[in-house]
Amino acid sequence: MSNSQPPEQYANKLFVNRVDEIDFVRRKLEQALEGQILEKRTTIFTGEHGMGKSWLLHHLRENLASPQVVTRYFNLENYFKQPDLGQAAQQLCAELWQALFKTTMPACSSLEQATRVLITAVKEQILPQQALMLLTDTVYEAPPAFLSALNDYILSAFAIEPKVLLVLAGRGREYVFQAPELRLRADFITLLPFNQIETQAQLQCQLPDKAGNTEQVYAITQGNPKANGLLAASDNSPAALSPLIDDMLAPIELTDRALIRTYLEALAIPRRFDYSHVPHLLSAYHKDEKYKQLSRREVRKIFDQLLDPGLIFWNTTQLAYTIHNSTRNILLQYLKAIQVDRCRRLHLACVDLYQAWVASGSRNADQWQAELEYHKNQLRFLDSNGISGNNLD
Repeated sequence: MSNSQPPEQYANKLFVNRVDEIDFVRRKLEQALEGQILEKRTTIFTGEHGMGKSWLLHHLRENLASPQVVTRYFNLENYFKQPDLGQAAQQLCAELWQALFKTTMPACSSLEQATRVLITAVKEQILPQQALMLLTDTVYEAPPAFLSALNDYILSAFAIEPKVLLVLAGRGREYVFQAPELRLRADFITLLPFNQIETQAQLQCQLPDKAGNTEQVYAITQGNPKANGLLAASDNSPAALSPLIDDMLAPIELTDRALIRTYLEALAIPRRFDYSHVPHLLSAYHKDEKYKQLSRREVRKIFDQLLDPGLIFWNTTQLAYTIHNSTRNILLQYLKAIQVDRCRRLHLACVDLYQAWVASGSRNADQWQAELEYHKNQLRFLDSNGISGNNLD
């Protein structure tokens, strides 16, 4: 790997941080090996794009494997994009058998039979002497029908075994598993962005010739690990901000990305938002009044398109929808640097909206007043600093 390019594939020597998460899983594994009956043998890691969920699973697979522990990783994305999801789930069974026993799985006529054959072999050939840790990636990205099949058969069958640990990772709208071991008796851990010290450690390890730019990188990425590497490799160029946003949208179907990006950029301006913000913001974004006529059903579809891949989320503290801080900051920096006129229009739209809500005598008038002052200050900042860009809007 060149010192000026961020790593694309996991490598043990390039992995940094996540000590607490690794120790958490390691303690569970040790307890299982000691014969303790764990109430929660399933761990589910979540977090926005770029937090390193896949890297963490690979690191656990590589570093917690031992003569006493069998670890296997599989990525659901390799299966759920197939047209026949039932056949895909059965293929997953067969490939897990191959990975565990290095032989071809006996022919099975159904997913139920395949699961039964697989779990019986695991109980007879592995669990008497070893523990098993199955690491499953891109879980929440999978369609509900596929996850339902896994819930009913493969995952639930493994989840009830005392010496089997399940470690899942996913981004997006949470799927509610029906099996208690995957829902009620599971630990849910959100991977957070790195702090500035951890960002520096990442750059020193992965891009040592860029580590001197840590402060500038962190000011924009707010510690998103993947964005840290991409931005540092570009020497913090404003031109690199647009590719950073494109990378956030990588899980989205290519045909939908440009449209989804417009929604995300428009909603990055308010600190919090709900359905009522969308028509005003999209109207300002596109300089087109027709967006103010969007129906509630149309706005809900927009929200679904953003919620499913985890681009926005319901903030239980603010009781509103928000964008993850690191993602929002990258979007804001991009708008200020490259699309200044559009940035101003969006802030002005928020000013108009909050002024109307304050004047209406709403019971939340104090809250709207605070948001109104925030956007006025942002406009003053843009004007006083003479911020200008290419205005590609």
